[in-house]
Amino acid sequence: MKKTLPLSLLLFTLAFSACKKDNSIKHNDLVGQYSLTAYTGYGESDNLLLEVNSNSKPCMRNLKFTLREDNTATSSYLSNDVCNLSDPSASVKWSLSPRETQYFIWSFSNNQIQIQETGASSTHTYSITRKNGKIELTEDYQGPFKYKQTFTKD
Repeated sequence: MKKTLPLSLLLFTLAFSACKKDNSIKHNDLVGQYSLTAYTGYGESDNLLLEVNSNSKPCMRNLKFTLREDNTATSSYLSNDVCNLSDPSASVKWSLSPRETQYFIWSFSNNQIQIQETGASSTHTYSITRKNGKIELTEDYQGPFKYKQTFTKD
């Protein structure tokens, strides 16, 4: 019996390894529509101005970002109503409102996507994670004003 135990253990390990799920994110996994689900905005000296998510402001989900298989993308706001994100008494007002569709190109590598608006020279980098089985794209922008926004795949 002692001689068969290591062989049995090896066979079990091989069988278990073969059943492991591949959690890596591939290009085709990213294709689809995403909704804005979290936003944090900062002012001068990195002071927090706004921190909001779609649980408290469901209208945020009307801001859609769509990644297509051909590496083109669009961003649009799918409502005729303004979505006020900040408290009415806040000194800085944050809102989402109807606007023209924006067009982008995107690329994917190393668990990040690079997004560039058509005709623009700057790119935005989004990290890719999987949370509760859904893909999330998060941009942590560190430009003249700082913000962090997360889009979750519908």
